[in-house]
Amino acid sequence: MLWFIFYPMNLMLSILCYLTNWLAALFADERGELHGSWLYWQTWDDSLDVEWFVKETVPKIFRYDFDKHYVSTREAPEYLKHLGRDKGAVKCINNEFTLKERIQRYFCRVLWLYRNNGYGFAFYWFGNGCVGNLLATRKFKYGTLVYDRFNPIWGPWKLSGKIGWFEFLAGWKLATESGAFKWAMITGRILIRK
Repeated sequence: MLWFIFYPMNLMLSILCYLTNWLAALFADERGELHGSWLYWQTWDDSLDVEWFVKETVPKIFRYDFDKHYVSTREAPEYLKHLGRDKGAVKCINNEFTLKERIQRYFCRVLWLYRNNGYGFAFYWFGNGCVGNLLATRKFKYGTLVYDRFNPIWGPWKLSGKIGWFEFLAGWKLATESGAFKWAMITGRILIRK
């Protein structure tokens, strides 16, 4: 199964991203987009300037007037269209940031990269093809297995569930309700929750 080969490589690149996210944010354009090789540090589904994150999630010291500078939108760049995906984006309506706002925006971008560490690598390099209506679902005592019914060995799959305080997710982020999606990012995590 590809996941057992890809996931360790994805973890190594995640470490690289943890060490360099602060640098990657310096290369974002006015719309919060990374280009070239830096694209792999960015989330595939959003720019680095995410409205709800700036307004509600980052520590107050880093919040700036998002609405004064940006309008949130969605777009489907060519590199995502063929995968049946689109992404969150922003339109810059006022690029006159004060020095304080530029510093705040930089920290918002860095925190966004740490929140979604290495998502570009996980999606573009280690993603797997999928079509929602070709997936089968099997429920069992502690969770659910979703897999490609026509390619159960090499195709994408997702195993999720909960055993006691441990919640787990492995495989690819598959959306069974979305037949139009053609690509899913690799994932794996174990959380402790009551």
